[in-house]
Amino acid sequence: MISKALSNSFKVANLVCTILIVSIHYNTKHDMDLSSGLSWNFYLQEFLTNGIARIAVPFFALVAGFFLLLRYDGIRSYPIAIKKRITSLFIPFLLASSLVFIADYFYGKIMWRENVNELSQLATFILFRPISIQFWFLRDLILLTLISPIIFVALKQGKGFIPFFFLGLWFIDIEIMPLFSGRYLITIETLAFFILGGYLARNSQLLERLIKVTSGKLLYLSLILYFSLLLLRITLEPTMSNWYHDNYQLHTLLLQNSSIFIGVILVILLSSRIIHDKLLYLAQFTFFVYLFHVLPFRYLIGKIASYLIDDAHKFYVTFPLALIGIFLCAIVFQKLWPRCYTILSGGR
Repeated sequence: MISKALSNSFKVANLVCTILIVSIHYNTKHDMDLSSGLSWNFYLQEFLTNGIARIAVPFFALVAGFFLLLRYDGIRSYPIAIKKRITSLFIPFLLASSLVFIADYFYGKIMWRENVNELSQLATFILFRPISIQFWFLRDLILLTLISPIIFVALKQGKGFIPFFFLGLWFIDIEIMPLFSGRYLITIETLAFFILGGYLARNSQLLERLIKVTSGKLLYLSLILYFSLLLLRITLEPTMSNWYHDNYQLHTLLLQNSSIFIGVILVILLSSRIIHDKLLYLAQFTFFVYLFHVLPFRYLIGKIASYLIDDAHKFYVTFPLALIGIFLCAIVFQKLWPRCYTILSGGR
């Protein structure tokens, strides 16, 4: 069991990271003309969406590993974990991915390949490489649930060495899983932080102590270190990318990943200090927001923004519009169709 304070800290941090995920998927750096150099617009979006927001996925993976292995006590727990994740993860993933496919099909965005079995293509569009980009993470979590007994035994036998080893691989960007449908079967980032979450589940007192940190000086120094590492990376290599690219140098990769690791710790610590009933209320909608904030929602938001601002600066309109709009959709959906909402949100 964990304390109510830690549980609420996770909920608020989950809300913060969901907002950051939305920002990533509405950035417009790809629409900028950089032929004359990098503009303030590029640097600001890089700072927000490829800087601060990069803590979101590692945090989600850590929390997923933490709660999966929190009550895990061996092979007896495996059927229970599978049963729970079918309801809370696989069914929402399957339904949401199918709804996005249907929307894209009627929107005329689905391009069928000739001489390829349509059923095989359908499985790719919905299960293996879903159309909406954020679903890759849910696919990773489903696979991690399937191999959770291996992770449990490894953590039990190897103790602190196991998360240290996989975090080391992540720090230097070594992917150990094969590509499947153009995506790594499980990305090293998700795997490393999921394992770290599992380790912390067996040592939850570490997180309980973290949220009880009262030294303002320590917090300020951590924030200064975090932003210093992030700003230094952006200064040295503003166009860095290591998401299915090798557009980085070792020192900037280490700066980036160091800032991410510290940022994940900070988001939990800071969230423990801003727990509020209104934030906890919004936090209950985060999974629904994660599922549907990109497609088909982006088509509508993009059209609205196109009448207001040029493509390169759309981020400053589409991000807040998408954020407000998708949370309103979640609230209305829950009130009007509570049973459907419960199924789609995995009972959250």
